[in-house]
Amino acid sequence: MDAVREQQEELMRLHFELDNKMQGTTGPISGRNRQQARRLLMEEGRKTSKSNLSTLVNKLEALSHSMYVQLLDFQRVFPSLL
Repeated sequence: MDAVREQQEELMRLHFELDNKMQGTTGPISGRNRQQARRLLMEEGRKTSKSNLSTLVNKLEALSHSMYVQLLDFQRVFPSLL
């Protein structure tokens, strides 16, 4: 059960770290090439978001698997409770 809790905490930390990183990427834009800079930031933001989402989904899948294994162990040890 501790492993599941640790995975949940890691997923939460990763979520907030990635969110903070994205907030820093999308700050104000200044200069002559404002439109071009925005376009580049949008493209970079999409790539980063896609990568971040992929990382979060992979971590969530690992967490779900760990929880499922814990449930199977619980059912094996305490079959009369379910």
